[in-house]
Order: sequence, then C-alpha cells, then structure tokens
Amino acid sequence: MSAFDSYTMPVGAGPRVGAGLDGYRVNVRAAIKRIRGKFRDLDPAFDRIVAYPGFGYSWRVDHG
Repeated sequence: MSAFDSYTMPVGAGPRVGAGLDGYRVNVRAAIKRIRGKFRDLDPAFDRIVAYPGFGYSWRVDHG
C-alpha cells in the first residue's frame, strides 16, 4: 500500500488540499504544523516532533 493510499483510506476520496498525487504531503505537513503549534502554546521550547524528509515524522525521546 502506498503512502497516498494509506492517507486517503480513512478520509475518503483523495486529499482535500494540495494537488495531484502528492497533495497529501501538504495536508500532512499542515497537520504536523498545527500539532506543533498546540504543543508550543503549552511549552514554547517544544521540539519533540522530528521530521525525516521523504520518510515521515518521529517523536524525539531523551534517553538520559
């Protein structure tokens, strides 16, 4: 299953923003931006969501 298929499966027929087969990337980036903003409202130093271009996102964990 492609990333596009896995994105569109729960939301219906295709992305609502963006264009073409890569339109879902715009939606994912926008959603992550909103999520980061909500965390930064609570903690201005929030930096736990890490982007891996072409792969996805990860939650940063300090092991210390």
